[in-house]
This record gives sequence, C-alpha cells and structure tokens, in this order.
Amino acid sequence: VEAIQDSQATSSEIDVPVPAGLDYLPYQKAGIAYALQRNSVLIGDEMGLGKTIQAIGVMNATNPETVLVVCPASLKINWKNEMTKWLVADRDIQIVNGGGEQIPTNPDVVVINYDVLTKHQDAINSRTWDLVVMDEAHYIKNGKAKRTKVAVNIKANRKVVLTGTPITNRPIELQPIAAYLDPATFGNFFKFGVRYAGGYQDRFGWHWDGASNLPSKDYGDQLAKEFDSLSEAASETSSEDIKFEQMSEVRHETALAKVADVVAHLESIDHQVVVMAHHKDVVEGIKSGLEAAGKSVVTLTGDCNQ
Repeated sequence: VEAIQDSQATSSEIDVPVPAGLDYLPYQKAGIAYALQRNSVLIGDEMGLGKTIQAIGVMNATNPETVLVVCPASLKINWKNEMTKWLVADRDIQIVNGGGEQIPTNPDVVVINYDVLTKHQDAINSRTWDLVVMDEAHYIKNGKAKRTKVAVNIKANRKVVLTGTPITNRPIELQPIAAYLDPATFGNFFKFGVRYAGGYQDRFGWHWDGASNLPSKDYGDQLAKEFDSLSEAASETSSEDIKFEQMSEVRHETALAKVADVVAHLESIDHQVVVMAHHKDVVEGIKSGLEAAGKSVVTLTGDCNQ
C-alpha cells in the first residue's frame, strides 16, 4: 500500500537541477523522486502531463555518461528540442535514423526510433547504457515483433519507461515491458500469462487473452465505475466480467461519439488549441470537422514521419 501511495504522490521536496528560468511542476518532481528511488520505473501519466520532462529530470539528477532514448520516429526531433531546453549540462545529442547514420563509437545522448532498432541492433546491444529511456513503450507490447526483441535486450544501469497508455487491451501485452523493467519478477512469459492473463490450455494450445489477478480490488472497482459510466453495454455484463478489450472498445466508441461536440466547441475559439486523443480515427474526425468549418489543423500521430 505504501509503495502504491508513493507512486501516486503529487508533490516532492526533492531538489532536482533545472536550467535557469525553468522549473518542474510539483507532480513532475514527485515522479522524478519516485524514479530516483529505483533503477527501473514506468511513468504512466496521461498525454500532455510532461513525462518527457520527468525523464530529463532523472538525467539532470543522475548525470549519466551514456543515454539512449527510444521513441516513435515522429517524436525524435521533439526529444532533442526538449533535452536542449531542459538539460542542465551541455550534451552531444545525436539523432539516428534509418539511413546511413550509425550509433557513435563513443556516444553521449542518442535518440533512435523503434522502427530502426533492428538495423542498429549490434551497436546498441554491444554496450551497457547508463540510462535508457523508452517513450511510448506500448510500441513494444508485441513480444513476437523484431523491434520488441531488440528493445527488451538493451542493457542499462537505469531504465525509465514512459507510456500514456498503461492499460493495454490485454494484460499479456504488458509482459514485454514488465519483463524489461523487472526480469526476475515478470521475465517468465508462461508464468506471467498464467497469473495475469488468465492463461489456459485447450486442444488448440495455450491462450493468453484473458485477465486475472488484477493489482487490487480498488483497481477493479475503478474499471467497473468507468465501464458503467461510459456504456449502456454495462447492463449486459457484470463488474466481475469486465475485460480489458471491452474497456478499450467502449473508450473508442465514446471518443468517436464526442467528435461532433468537440468540433462544435472548438469552432468558436480563435486562438491556437492543442487537442489530445488516443485514437487515430478520432483525430481524423476532429481534423475533418474543423477543416469543414474553415479552421487550419495540424495533426501529429505515430504514423507521421519525423
């Protein structure tokens, strides 16, 4: 219970180096403090709350010699810009793409996207990095994907994993991330699947698409409340029967249903507005609606190149 409370702290008195004129928000300081207490941590704040800044705060507090940042291609330049702004030390930040770029022989800070990890596998896995940051870590939810296999074998003295989507469609999708952070506890796929994914065997083989042993009763209650508030479909199931994929479907349907109201609200606003959304078709719906109303719209999703 105490560990959970620590992970949900909203402020901290910790003194973290920061460039002049900037400061961390109280909950960001709490996140940095929590991360500094352990060698592996997952920060699951929602989009827009500054997970990037918290990871950079860990860099400022620990001053690692070598840093590897793994992120979607569309976020690489943003990572370099944010580090240039928030780092207290002058670091050589290099972005590695899929072209002729190579991992430096003596790296300082390297930013690379998931899609080209396999191309640079040998250079990345030949060393132990002082700090590895994995942004949008749900990109490695598929344990069979080549990029996942490379990512979870990256050696690091300290690991900081970031995701605004900590609740996946199925618990089994958490296994690669959990195993990377704590291989002793979560590294065995079979044991993880039996304990947390309702694993069972029939004549077709083993199945890992369920959910079992959720972290706490409170967590299950929160899922139940959200399900009840989001969908009439709740009348067709019981709280005990709520499944991760059901939650995902309901969230998606609800988001799509709100598109018209979001567009109507934004139409009357004359200044620039940032809108966060989880689903690409929701982003496209808002974009189309605003463009039809004569608004200029710029979108950024994981499909965008850098």
